[in-house]
Amino acid sequence: GGEQFSDETNEYFDYMQISVKRLNDMIFQILNINAIESKKINLNIGPVILEKVIDECIQSFEKSAKKKEIQIVPHYRMDMGHIIMADEQICFMVFQNLVSN
Repeated sequence: GGEQFSDETNEYFDYMQISVKRLNDMIFQILNINAIESKKINLNIGPVILEKVIDECIQSFEKSAKKKEIQIVPHYRMDMGHIIMADEQICFMVFQNLVSN
């Protein structure tokens, strides 16, 4: 069968997994920024609903926030419909970077 680990060891494994994912995401973002700056990436510019991007970003941190017993609460009016012309994936990465810090 599977080997049993202590709760403390499991917490370390979870922390390592989160750290590896963040490092991987950071490397990916750096490579994307370099590609954008060298104009080797095609941006997909279109209408982006900021509230949707922010909500998706917050959802991506929900599990780690819950473990740390913190709550991430956006402050925007739901009826505003903030739409910008941008690359949605890049916007998501920017908000993800801001929230992770």
